[in-house]
Amino acid sequence: MKTLSTLFFILFLSCSSFVFSQNHKSDESTGLPNELDNKYTPDKTSLLNSSTDAYITSYRGSNESNIKNVVSFDITNLARSTVSFYYERAFNKILAAQVGIGATLAKDEVQQTFVPVGLSVFSNGDDNYNSATGGTTETLTNILKQSSYTKTGIFLAAGLKLYVSGTAPKGIFFQVGTTYAVSNLQFTENNGNVLYTTNSSGAPIAGPLTSVPIIVKNLNFNFTWGYQFVVGVGKVKFVNSVYAGIGIKKITYTNVVDYNSNYNSNTGAYSTPYTGVDGTQKTAIMPSLIIGFSIGCGW
Repeated sequence: MKTLSTLFFILFLSCSSFVFSQNHKSDESTGLPNELDNKYTPDKTSLLNSSTDAYITSYRGSNESNIKNVVSFDITNLARSTVSFYYERAFNKILAAQVGIGATLAKDEVQQTFVPVGLSVFSNGDDNYNSATGGTTETLTNILKQSSYTKTGIFLAAGLKLYVSGTAPKGIFFQVGTTYAVSNLQFTENNGNVLYTTNSSGAPIAGPLTSVPIIVKNLNFNFTWGYQFVVGVGKVKFVNSVYAGIGIKKITYTNVVDYNSNYNSNTGAYSTPYTGVDGTQKTAIMPSLIIGFSIGCGW
C-alpha cells in the first residue's frame, strides 16, 4: 500500500511538471509575456526598453501627438533690419491664429532698394509741385536715401491660417494677415539747400538745421501660402515654416519740400532756396512680394 501511494505521488509530480512546461513553452512560442515578463519588463516608452516595438511606439507617439501652440522667430525679417517673434494657436484641425511682435533695429535697406520699383506700379510717391507755396515735395526714394536710422521702432503682426493638409498647425496653409512697422529716421539735406522746419504754407519756423527727424510707417496686407513642418522627438518639437506670397503696402512718411529761388516783387530780390519739413504726412501705395523662413518650437 505504501508503494502504491508513492507511485501516485510520483505520477502527480510528473503531470504537474509537464503542464507547467507546456504553458511556459506556449508563452515562448506565441511571444506573449508571462507573469515574470509583466512584472520585470520596462514600459514600452521607457529608455530601459531597447526593443524595436518600444522604439516604434515612442517615435510614432511623438509625431502623432497634437501640437496646439507654436512660438517662432522669423529669420528673413533680419534682412529688413527687424527682429520679430510670433505666437500661433490652433483652434481646430484646420484653423489657427497668429500674432507677432518685434522691433526695427536699423534702416531698412531692402525697402530703400525696391521702393522705386514698387512705386512705379501705381505712379505715386513722386515729386509734386505746389504752386501755392512754390515748393516741390521730395520723392520717397530720395527721402529714404538721405535718411539714417535714429531709434528703435515697433513691429506688429496678426493673421489667420487655414490648413489645407495635415492638422493645424502642421501642413500646407494659406494665410491672410497684416503687419505694421515704424522706422524712426533722421533726414539730412544733401542738395545744398538750407534745412528748416516750416508751417503748412512753407514759411520757416526754426533753423537752419543740419537734420530733422522723420517717421516712415509701413502697413501691409498680405496673402501668403506655405508649409509648416515638425521635427524632433519629445514633448516639445521644433517647428519650421517656409512661406511666400503677395500683398499691398501703404507707406506713410513725413513730408519734405524743396522751396526753390522765388522772385519777390516787393523787394526786387530772389529768395534763397531751402528745404522745409512741415510735419505733415504723405502716403504711397505699392505692391509687395513676401518670402520667408521661420524656426521655432511647439507643444
